[in-house]
Amino acid sequence: MTSPAKQMALAKKQIEGVLTAQKEMDEINEKLSEKARPYLIVAEQLESVAKKNGFASYDEYTDVVDNISIVLAGFDPVTKTNIGSEVVIRAQIARVQADKNMPAENKTEALAELNNALKSPAPPVENRGNIDLVATYYDKLADTMGSASSRLTTRHIVSDHSSNVCRAHNLKVTGSSYDSELARR
Repeated sequence: MTSPAKQMALAKKQIEGVLTAQKEMDEINEKLSEKARPYLIVAEQLESVAKKNGFASYDEYTDVVDNISIVLAGFDPVTKTNIGSEVVIRAQIARVQADKNMPAENKTEALAELNNALKSPAPPVENRGNIDLVATYYDKLADTMGSASSRLTTRHIVSDHSSNVCRAHNLKVTGSSYDSELARR
């Protein structure tokens, strides 16, 4: 297991850089999944996109994404307020259990992932100002960061808890149905 993300104070410019860079990062990720490419070529492309969007390096970009993910993990997707990742995961478990429209196989898989995420929730947010900043961009960040599972693999999330929480955060309530990677299977 790798060490948890190093938490840092986020800046508006960094969040805007992530939002701007994400489309190009996704394009690189999609090409990567279609055809194997040498690591150095992919690394150079990711580094280039990060720098073009105001980051000193791809490492800085991933640090910012990891910090945003830690904050997002504590946001209730219904109320769009930060209540803590453990509370969010427990609420999502209750919603999945209560959903009568979700196919049994998807429900079992969703509950397994959520229970796994509950075993290692995201750490508490150390930089409380990050919560307000992420709240300002919540809708854009949730749409940008929560829609493609490829981000979870190529972003090199630095700890198991971040990966679990990000996957769990993708489970969004829309009425009585769930928009998640699991529900699309």
